[in-house]
Amino acid sequence: MGRNAWGSQVESFEADLRLEVPGLRNPEVPFKGVFIRAPVVLDFGVGEPISVVARLPPDCRPSTAKSADVVSLRQGLHLLTTFHPELTDDGRFHEYFVRECVLNSILSTP
Repeated sequence: MGRNAWGSQVESFEADLRLEVPGLRNPEVPFKGVFIRAPVVLDFGVGEPISVVARLPPDCRPSTAKSADVVSLRQGLHLLTTFHPELTDDGRFHEYFVRECVLNSILSTP
């Protein structure tokens, strides 16, 4: 992952995300991603399967990140975002995290 790959703080931006989240409430409604000194995903690595949760549409990418589009990944009970879902009034990403990661962690503990 590259840090500040999309520019400095003054180059922060917002974009509607194309979500690929099974079970997300109202998946047809775009999620507004707030990107502040956002990192960019360069490689998925190895290990437990990793799934893409959200992508940034090509027409929303800043000129400094034209080759990057993955903005959220999930691996098991871990969720990564390169944007700040807590800076919007849309709670769907938090609902997804609690349902898929937190509750699954509690339910899978012996």
